[in-house]
Amino acid sequence: MYRARLTDSENWSELQVVHSDDEDVVYQEQRPATEVYMSQNHAQNEMKRYETVGGTKKEDLKKGRRVTFFRNGDTNFRGISISISQNDFRNFETLLVFLNGKIPTTAGVRYVFSLPDGKEIKSVTEFKHGKAYLASSVKKPNIKLPYGYSRETDWTSARPSPGKVRKDEVHLFKRPTSPTSSPTRKARVITVENNARKELKEKVIIDPQTKQNFEDILCIIGDLINMNVDSLYTRRKPFRKVVSFSQLFREFKNHDMFIACQEGEDPTDRNSYHGSNNSDKLQSIDELNMSGSSNSDSPPPMENGFSTSRSDNNLEDDSASVLINGKIRRYYPPSMSYPDDEAGKPDRKLKLEWIYGYHAKENSSNLFVLSSGEIAYAVASVVVLYKYIRNKDKDRDSVKDREDTQRLYLGHTEEVTSMALNPTNKSIASAQMAGKENKAHIRVWDCKTLTTLNVIGVGFFDSGILSINFSQQSNGSFLCVMDNAEKHVLSIWDWQKERMVAKTTTSNLAVKAACFYKYNDTILITYGQQHVYFWKLFWDPVRDKEGRIMRDKRSGLFLGDIPNEVCSLAFSAKGDVLTGDSSGTITVWSPDVEYIFSINLDLSETMKNAHKHPVSSLYMLMDNTLMTGGGLEIRAWDSINGYRPANARVLPEATGHVRTIIPQNSASADGRLYIGTSKGYVLDGSLQDKFRFLIQGHSEEIWAIAPHPNESAFFTTSFDKMVIKWSTTRHKIIWKSQIGKPGCCLSADLKGRQIAVGTQTGNIEILNAHNGMHVASIEVSKYRIDCISFSPDSTMIAVGSHDGLLQILDAQDGGKGYSPSRPLKGHPTFVTHIDWSGDSKYIQSTDGQYNMINWDVEKKLRISDPRVLRDADWHIYSCTTGYPVIGPWTNMENGTQLNAVHRSNYRDFLLTGDSRGRVRLYKYPCAATKPEYRGVKLYSNDVTAANFLYDDMNVITSGGMSPVLALWAVVDAFVSS
Repeated sequence: MYRARLTDSENWSELQVVHSDDEDVVYQEQRPATEVYMSQNHAQNEMKRYETVGGTKKEDLKKGRRVTFFRNGDTNFRGISISISQNDFRNFETLLVFLNGKIPTTAGVRYVFSLPDGKEIKSVTEFKHGKAYLASSVKKPNIKLPYGYSRETDWTSARPSPGKVRKDEVHLFKRPTSPTSSPTRKARVITVENNARKELKEKVIIDPQTKQNFEDILCIIGDLINMNVDSLYTRRKPFRKVVSFSQLFREFKNHDMFIACQEGEDPTDRNSYHGSNNSDKLQSIDELNMSGSSNSDSPPPMENGFSTSRSDNNLEDDSASVLINGKIRRYYPPSMSYPDDEAGKPDRKLKLEWIYGYHAKENSSNLFVLSSGEIAYAVASVVVLYKYIRNKDKDRDSVKDREDTQRLYLGHTEEVTSMALNPTNKSIASAQMAGKENKAHIRVWDCKTLTTLNVIGVGFFDSGILSINFSQQSNGSFLCVMDNAEKHVLSIWDWQKERMVAKTTTSNLAVKAACFYKYNDTILITYGQQHVYFWKLFWDPVRDKEGRIMRDKRSGLFLGDIPNEVCSLAFSAKGDVLTGDSSGTITVWSPDVEYIFSINLDLSETMKNAHKHPVSSLYMLMDNTLMTGGGLEIRAWDSINGYRPANARVLPEATGHVRTIIPQNSASADGRLYIGTSKGYVLDGSLQDKFRFLIQGHSEEIWAIAPHPNESAFFTTSFDKMVIKWSTTRHKIIWKSQIGKPGCCLSADLKGRQIAVGTQTGNIEILNAHNGMHVASIEVSKYRIDCISFSPDSTMIAVGSHDGLLQILDAQDGGKGYSPSRPLKGHPTFVTHIDWSGDSKYIQSTDGQYNMINWDVEKKLRISDPRVLRDADWHIYSCTTGYPVIGPWTNMENGTQLNAVHRSNYRDFLLTGDSRGRVRLYKYPCAATKPEYRGVKLYSNDVTAANFLYDDMNVITSGGMSPVLALWAVVDAFVSS
């Protein structure tokens, strides 16, 4: 790669270079010194064509807008008033996570609507100062209620103020300077090398503000480079041992390379090892806060306290208390203490094995084909490389002999928001969002070895990243990045040197993406709400420390009505830029000799109103056929003959709208395509042949998982009205059934014959577990069913509804029908979890306020004394409160909740999922304070479900904003994969 003076050239397809006086520096040859070019008037007119948009001003991002949030449908909720700014909430997802901790709802805050018009809010920039908004878990705002008239008042125990502080005493009340202002508090990226296998290297982000101790960092490094790390040494000789976390920021701040060694090793042993030919990278995800040990020299501060009243001298009250969601809860231990109840780490950990489903993100490219034939797409914080192995027989729909494979890149710690494939097809750039514990940044990694090559932008993209794109002319030497700030900062990076070349703010309007012009790296394009902007990069790498990006005022001008949104973009072989907009029109922008891009009326007229829906995807094939997608329709256009319509195909309604179109082989003209759809499908086929499902799953968020009691399979349901049975061995769908109503919860009976599904309409649907056929439908409530559970003897079903009622359904005619009984009242809000005792005589249930109630099933009565069932043998433990799960609550930060809990079938481990996207594995029982655990972080917000499978060899989780599932293997923590 040559670093070049990026200016226009007459032969822009070739990179002409000459040597400078500086050593090892080359730059592009100057333009010919013609009279026209040297004319001063021409130069002045040329610069008038461009305008400077201005740099990024942090002051603009810090301005807050004071707004009030109310809970949808609750007039007694007083509302919370907060200040919305890009500094506090980098993107809309982080705001939803914050509201989840402040406003309890059934399924978490997922939507925000303005009052009084009920308009849905989708961006932090849409909030207006002084306005009121509704926080809701459903997409149906109740705007007719009188919000804000609650008479509830706050109690206060504050003492009267003693008066003003004297001026000479002000310094006594000032807080000490925050350590974050120290230069040692800035995050840094280091490269760690396996002492035994030199080819295993990984880049690790070290954040001085982390709550992890040095031993936890070593555990994370060990998972990344496939070894049990005992010590860390500097890469330079003489090898110096790193013994503390602070040394990485002080004594060894100038060291970027380190060597990881196992117990009993040091770097001097490197010559005793022979190189290994096995270059497979360990596929284990970064562990977050892997230890919550209280034995650490400096344990992280925890908001949820734990205390016990149990004492040998106090036999009347032996309860243990714990702070849960701001309230003290008391639970009684068993009469006989647990022999294995200790705070140590479990000897097992979770290793990601498979990703089920696909998530087509509306605002980013999320489907690529590699030269190896693998399909790359992002799910949560993982990038999946999926290899589709075709059947040799003619029936390609059959999955009997298919053994598809997945490779997983696990370098990210938050959900991936955007991806880009390098033109060389050797590397991928992927960007992650900003979370509470991890910063937004971009990772460039090798497609073959899954090794991280470079990490850029740590601490720069505070507001998150919208899109990334590699330069085409220089074969991917540069990256352009569009962030998610209020003014949408466009930046250009020399990613191999981790250096930013230039940046500029672009627009207050919503921006969809940014990209390089395919045939000139000095021209960039941004597009989105009511605009297509063309930009020019002015940068001399020899003289300029940082370049300038200026907008071309003469390019990108619409004639007539401006579309509401420009949705997609592609390039023709002749150098034209093609854009698809929300009106279904495709516009052709042709450049002149000065690279002024204007609408080509003749070509654009042919594709006016090309689709009835927004044009979501454009792709130019190698044979100059333009493929376009809008709604359910896919169309082909002959670009050589003036974009004459060539072919078309309409997809079935069940597949969803087209999101992405890519060829299966970019170097071939066979017409075979992969289609990514809005309902989570990837289709395989062509316009001449029928399309077949390649990847399929749910299209909306998943909040319910039920393992099969005696098979390597599990069931799921979602708001997309589907129930699916999945195989964990073949990683395929066994069957799927349409129930006609949004599914909220489900349970499988212990005999594996039936599954019961609770719906949003208050109905219970009974399905055959073997084939998904409908068995019965029972109307239980007028409100949503939030939890459901079969009794261990399979003769009853316990149902918890959104109005706080609990009902017991008795089986009739061998399970062909069920009759409801008198509702059990006691919960003040919606019921979240239900557990049966092993003899099917008792139930424990929890609600949205984390109250736990015990019930006598035979008498249909509430058990008021919790000590009565302190020795109960619970068949399954899924309630998020209770004595056996006190420990995980002591590891929760203030405002963080446990969403999912599941005890292993052999009763030795406890699985938890919280509102920060973390999945943790504890020993069971877990009542000790601040117990240690082994955790993984796949999501950036709620873990919605987490379950062991029947043999405890695997775990299934769902969460985040993606309708996908993760299969984890429970493996030995001390054996490398």
